[in-house]
Amino acid sequence: MAIWRAGKFNWMYFTGVLVLTGAVSFWGIKIAPLATLSFVGYTLFAFHFLFDEFDLQEEMRNIGTVLSSANPFILTLLCLCNHFLNLYIPFAVFILIAGTVLILEMLYVAEINWFFVHTKILTLFILTSLFFEISAITILNIFLVFHYFFWFIYPVYKLHKYKRSERDGFIMMLLVLMIMSVFIYSTKIWGAPEIADVALRTFFIASIAHILTTAPFGYLIGLPRPTHHMSSHA
Repeated sequence: MAIWRAGKFNWMYFTGVLVLTGAVSFWGIKIAPLATLSFVGYTLFAFHFLFDEFDLQEEMRNIGTVLSSANPFILTLLCLCNHFLNLYIPFAVFILIAGTVLILEMLYVAEINWFFVHTKILTLFILTSLFFEISAITILNIFLVFHYFFWFIYPVYKLHKYKRSERDGFIMMLLVLMIMSVFIYSTKIWGAPEIADVALRTFFIASIAHILTTAPFGYLIGLPRPTHHMSSHA
């Protein structure tokens, strides 16, 4: 809705959204096991979550800021591999990777800002969770709730007041999330595994389609690029 009102919904992008959504739906329903669908969905969400933090804070695109995002993403990806691929990556390896990426990042960091601090908090949260043997799914679900919460607050923060165009999108998003949440969690309470399977597949298919049709992947199918970012070769 926001893309439409911003005048960014062109025919190329519309066609790309239809094709991608159809392809993801077919793959998620007919081909992929639920575990594979979940792994791909969580991995893409981890990238989407960190890219949103990077993009919305209008960070300079340089080696330092990329490494800031890379640290929590690599750790999250390894957590998911441990969970879904039945790997056993020792905690010491996570510490070594986090420390190595941090050292590399400090060689290129341009300024200590909120984005820098935020990525360190995320990295520390992941490492602490692993130390206390908290599952990768729990970590990602916490990120998911944080992501939802941010998108409820951000439109108000950005505009400082409710505008009709933003209010409509805000209400629609809230209703969709409420309906999906009630549907998914009620199936667990009722003990209906078949319905739960359909609900989870629907959630992951919708999430993957959303991620692949928004920035940065959406740029490949016609989504107009923003003009507010500046590149840096530092």
